[in-house]
Amino acid sequence: ATLPLLADPEQIRGRGDAPSITREPAPDFDEVATALGATHVAGGALAATLGADATPRFTVVDGDATADMVTSGAGTLYVAGRLRVTGRLAFTGMVAAAGGIELAPGATMEICGGAWAGGAPAVDVRGSGFVRASAAALRLAASVAPLPAAARVIAARETF
Repeated sequence: ATLPLLADPEQIRGRGDAPSITREPAPDFDEVATALGATHVAGGALAATLGADATPRFTVVDGDATADMVTSGAGTLYVAGRLRVTGRLAFTGMVAAAGGIELAPGATMEICGGAWAGGAPAVDVRGSGFVRASAAALRLAASVAPLPAAARVIAARETF
């Protein structure tokens, strides 16, 4: 499979071995999507707060989700559809979107922990931000959600 679409792929800068963005077989997220311990919300605009470092939350969006203003959170965020960021999303933990992640021009996404995206294109980045690996943030995510495998960053960019 090919790499995700990016506005300027030649500007990808990540840490660790190249490439910093890879496409690999997806883990099975069925258990995450149907978990009883999650806070299930309908598709649409995300709330301003989805947990905090002291009180992480496991949020499942049953459909597409949009971060159209300022959204912050901590824990695990699973979107059953496509995650579109048109405002600012700042999240500590694990962010997964079965339908892919789209970052609009002028939007900002800052993830400390890890990210997973499916769909086609899996990642469409035209805004700015980063995905930074953090073992502590991934442990925080795993403390509230039944992750299907050891969480790890699939994409890392210091500058989108």
